[in-house]
Amino acid sequence: MIFVIPLFTALTVLPAVAVGYTAQRLPSSITWLKVSVAAVLLAVFVTSFLQSQSSSEADGKGYAVLMQLLVSPLSMIGMPICVGVIFGALVGLNRKSFANG
Repeated sequence: MIFVIPLFTALTVLPAVAVGYTAQRLPSSITWLKVSVAAVLLAVFVTSFLQSQSSSEADGKGYAVLMQLLVSPLSMIGMPICVGVIFGALVGLNRKSFANG
């Protein structure tokens, strides 16, 4: 279970660094588009994860097991990436505004 912490850290930091670097060079409108798309995907991942958890408690057959096996790993990988993209884009926008004066 200890391997999960470095995995989540890497899944959050690597996209944050990459998007923060590119956000300084791209127009602000494209960076805000990235933030909005990542926020929508984050909401979808959180909703699907919570739905899969509640459906697994409701009935223990077929559909619930499929949701647990497919949606939970996807959500666990997607949520840190979306958080990293949002954080990196906002930091990149902040640095860009300070660099421009």
